[in-house]
Amino acid sequence: MNKKLTRKEKKNEVVRIRSVQNAFKYNQMLKNGVCVMDDDLYSMSILFSDTNFSMAPEETKINIFTRYMEILNSLSTDKAGISLTINNRLVNEEQFRKKMIIPLASDGLDDLRMELNQQRLDDLSKGHNKIVAEKIMTVTVNADNVVEAKRDLDKAAYDLEGSFQSLGSECSVMSGKERLETLYSVIKPGKHLDFEYEYLGPGDSTKDFICPYAMDFGESPQYFRMDDRYCQVLYLSSWATEMTESFFESLMALEHNLMITLHMSVVPRGQDVSHIQYIIDDMRANRSKMIRRDRRQGGDGDVPDQIEFEYQQAMELLKDVQERNQRLFHVQLLVMINASSKDEMDFVSKDVQSVASKRGFQFLPMSYEQEEAFNAVLPIGRPKDKLGRTTVSKVCSVMIPFTTKEIRANESPIYYGSNPISRNMILANRRELANPSGWILGKPGFGKSWSAKEESMAVLLQNPNADIFFIDPQGEYRHLAEELNKISMREKFTVLKVDMMSNLHFNPFEVDLSDPEWLKRKSEFLLFVIAEMIGQGELSATQKSLVDRIVHKVYQEYTMALESGHETRVPTLKDFYNKMNEYAEETMNPVAADIAESLWIFVNGSIDLFAHESNVDMSSRFIVFDISELGDSIRTLAMKVILETLEQRVRENHLSGKPTYVYIDEIYLLHKDAYSENFLNEFWKWCRKFGGVVTGITQNVSELLESTQATSMLSNSEFCIMLAQGHDDVQKLQILFNLSDEQARSLLSAGKGSGLIKYGTTIIPFKNSFPKDTRLYEIWNTDPREQKRITEAKKAIRKAVIKPDDHPHHYDSESPKEKTSSKIATEYVKEAVIKAPTKKAEGSADPVVKAPVSVVRTGYDPNEY
Repeated sequence: MNKKLTRKEKKNEVVRIRSVQNAFKYNQMLKNGVCVMDDDLYSMSILFSDTNFSMAPEETKINIFTRYMEILNSLSTDKAGISLTINNRLVNEEQFRKKMIIPLASDGLDDLRMELNQQRLDDLSKGHNKIVAEKIMTVTVNADNVVEAKRDLDKAAYDLEGSFQSLGSECSVMSGKERLETLYSVIKPGKHLDFEYEYLGPGDSTKDFICPYAMDFGESPQYFRMDDRYCQVLYLSSWATEMTESFFESLMALEHNLMITLHMSVVPRGQDVSHIQYIIDDMRANRSKMIRRDRRQGGDGDVPDQIEFEYQQAMELLKDVQERNQRLFHVQLLVMINASSKDEMDFVSKDVQSVASKRGFQFLPMSYEQEEAFNAVLPIGRPKDKLGRTTVSKVCSVMIPFTTKEIRANESPIYYGSNPISRNMILANRRELANPSGWILGKPGFGKSWSAKEESMAVLLQNPNADIFFIDPQGEYRHLAEELNKISMREKFTVLKVDMMSNLHFNPFEVDLSDPEWLKRKSEFLLFVIAEMIGQGELSATQKSLVDRIVHKVYQEYTMALESGHETRVPTLKDFYNKMNEYAEETMNPVAADIAESLWIFVNGSIDLFAHESNVDMSSRFIVFDISELGDSIRTLAMKVILETLEQRVRENHLSGKPTYVYIDEIYLLHKDAYSENFLNEFWKWCRKFGGVVTGITQNVSELLESTQATSMLSNSEFCIMLAQGHDDVQKLQILFNLSDEQARSLLSAGKGSGLIKYGTTIIPFKNSFPKDTRLYEIWNTDPREQKRITEAKKAIRKAVIKPDDHPHHYDSESPKEKTSSKIATEYVKEAVIKAPTKKAEGSADPVVKAPVSVVRTGYDPNEY
């Protein structure tokens, strides 16, 4: 029960709130995003995204500098100022962990979930993963009223959006709530603001919802307290003789909770020259006094080097404005440190000052002015009076806010490695994309199948409703399903071995009668099938007409039987063959006879895989269609029939709200002829329509891009993992995706599991490694050398550790062989990880400790999450 406050306590509480609110120097934060301040001052903030500046070639960087300088010049007028804010804010770690950690499901696969969770937590501690960089441009105007201010601010925001888009950055005007959330992230780092404008009552202020309990500016002249946090605002007091982009870039890259604000206010045309001339005249007068004084004292009338240098700088500044179309700016750069302790604050302060001093700059605390400096650093557009220096637009533009783009999905993200530039995790959710279908491209041995397995396993373990299918022409994924069955001790991951020796049969004539266009779609598909069987992918016009006619006859009889209530079965290829034979005999049509004759081997001969009613069990949510034993002449046909079979599953899943993932390895096989390409293109469209996520995997990029249709499919897909490529393939990908030279070079030199990832319009480098001492590494890996290493490590551990005398607690009335092998193996190898350093292999002087173990990592507590 809450304690009832006395009248005096209530009065003190009101005074406390008012005094803390007064520390925030704005009057109102309107719902439309306009901030109202004193002196007829109004501001609006624009949130903008990063661009891949760091990987851009020098020529591109210069173009970006030039364009950014034009933006600054165009936005700054005699009645407006601009402020750039980099808000390196703490993420809500509890929410971030909740988003990243996969909950356990008691389905036999929780050990694998724990491995994935451990890897994600390990990577969470690296880079800026606990920091999110918000990049904000705040425009400030003087106006007589809010209506006039809103008009001017809207125009500035519109111009800014177009200008930033030309740099590859996306902009959005921040609402009042979004601006308050940014302020709250400074006051309560890592916390969520619970606020809606509907909560405001008569006399309430938005400050009521964001202000801290207490702010103490009296503890020290050089820092202040904000609740339990220690904060300090530094200002750039001394500038180097030359400004380079590395200074601001290094400042932004600091892995601390910082807010960096650069205020820029342009000097109006006409006043700029007179302002500089005034400074020069003052310098000349001082120079003359110094010379006269020096001569009176018997000197040669020399001017100190520093004075002469400053004079020459002023003259150069005048030339910039008069002759080089530069604008003159009043600028001030401030950094606010927000730490959980004084020691941390002092440490971060030294880091900031170190970045500056290495480049000839100096930061100092705003002594005795921390409150005013606090407001100046907030993104409300209120610079500190009488602070800063004068410079030109080219210097402002060098303090460019771009480094590298990031990929960080908010809902159900999947981990794709880290960005080597920022070391941040790459978190994507393909289902958030408008066109989630994509590609995995790379040379052999550089991680194509690994990437597919890693993504599919994340989907499997995160989403219990998702169905996953692999079309496997090389036998790459059979091992994955078999290992999942062993680990889970449940036969629920299916491998369908599709070959001439199996009893599996696929019926290409099966139909989904709930699809209103089933006959049209099925007729088109069967043209593809018959073309593949008898015409090497192509049919003549006469053959097409005959095939279509007989298809309609077969289905006409089938639907008539259904409508009359008679028992019937779904037609098969054998029914089609019989009807074609009948037609050929009745009409003496040689083309029909030839089609029937060509189909005999597929109906009555050795390739009758598609001639009977389907007996394929499709109940599993994870199926690998292993077609590696099929000959080249029938493999492409099998891929088409399997994909067509999956179309119905994709549609059914969509109607029930379940996602479907389809992986097609060696997809180039479906680009061998126009019929196959058209079929694949239709399957791609079908998956997009019904929420399926299809992935094409291939090493033959150049061969793939020889096809116009394949090129179109690739360029229109919003997701692509590009691993190491050969020179010719890189050139084609560079043209297709408009890669920079630096990005192209990174593909040429990429190691295993690294390259570029395309997500929507964003393309960034990635590096993806996984701990080798895990079961997931073992089941994903297909490198023969690694598999041999893992096998030898297991043998060594068994030899060193698994002895009845050493492990009496493992034995009861049953022998180990009678226990569940998977459970025993896990127990033994877990203990081996701990005991191997002191246990020597029989006949060996060296302990078997360094052999990597392929089991659940120790030290992980699932209850913690």
